[in-house]
Amino acid sequence: MNRFAFALMAGTLGLAGCSSPRVPEDYQLSTLLQRDDAKAAGKRTIDAQAVGCLRAWSGDAELAKGLSVLVAGEDGRKRCRERLEGWLADGTRNPAKFTFDEIATPDVARRAADLLAADRAAVPTPGSSAIPPALRTPAPAAKPRPADPNVDLGAAGAELAEAEALCQQAVQAAKAPDARSGLRRYAPYCTGSLSRLRASMEALAKKGGSPEQMDAYASSARNLARTARELLAAPTE
Repeated sequence: MNRFAFALMAGTLGLAGCSSPRVPEDYQLSTLLQRDDAKAAGKRTIDAQAVGCLRAWSGDAELAKGLSVLVAGEDGRKRCRERLEGWLADGTRNPAKFTFDEIATPDVARRAADLLAADRAAVPTPGSSAIPPALRTPAPAAKPRPADPNVDLGAAGAELAEAEALCQQAVQAAKAPDARSGLRRYAPYCTGSLSRLRASMEALAKKGGSPEQMDAYASSARNLARTARELLAAPTE
């Protein structure tokens, strides 16, 4: 092999080694792992079994501790993976088309467990009408990320802007004394998610991303907007 060919191969291998795998953001992970009955129940809660499945497949012994054999056993791991593979194939859950290998990592499994813990901490004890202290005052919502005037997001940008407007309405409505606890929880989540989503979409546009790739992100904006509409339309507590 001549020197030029060797250098070319070494450079190619170096670039491949430097490429980093895709990692879902929290809003994408929440959408993917939400319970099947979340919409019917008026909640966007994380599915505990799905989180357990990611822990079991993460390859991290610490994360796998305490898991039931129904999840951590060979048959359990196989069944739960088949279930998650079905969710990954669902465009409404996984518009960015993440693969099982991309989400079954220690980092993603750990963040999924954190999202589940946050969901559980925000839910009042059954039979109690008391609002948890953390929900009496809405968490501070991040300001919307200003649009880059030099970047044209096209139709996807219009959907993103609509979601941002609805999210800001949710932020204002969450400040009311009788605002629903779900709205109080969702408002800061919505603003933070859309801020990160805008950054990702503008970065993709600068790289010359395809309309299909941009629409995958716009799908997440549509999901966030739909939830904001539902919470804004719900009666106060």
